[in-house]
Amino acid sequence: MISLYSIDAEKPFLAAAIRNPLILADCPDLRASDFSPDVNRVVFSMLQATLSSGGEFSKYLLIDRLNSLNIKLGGVLEPSHYINALELLEISDKAAVQLAKEIKRTTHRREMHEIGESVLSRSPLVKI
Repeated sequence: MISLYSIDAEKPFLAAAIRNPLILADCPDLRASDFSPDVNRVVFSMLQATLSSGGEFSKYLLIDRLNSLNIKLGGVLEPSHYINALELLEISDKAAVQLAKEIKRTTHRREMHEIGESVLSRSPLVKI
């Protein structure tokens, strides 16, 4: 079965976007819903919110905003630990844009999978 999220692409993409937020301008179709719901969706959402508030961006500001909401990523991870771990992933800006495309392709696969599941569950001729 196909993976419904591309976690292996999400982490390096987030690392690159935290290091260089201008990458997000090259990926305008990317949405928070494209990321896995447990951890990476929260980080991406807060990254976008922090950038939209204007001013200078830093990983420390991102961590501070996550901490101010008393968020534990995945219910257990401290934001500072996760963001600092992401920082260790080295990826070029060009590779990050390619990962964004992979993340979006995975979203389309997930949506098609959900449509297929819906059709199968409604069809009286198909037994699951």
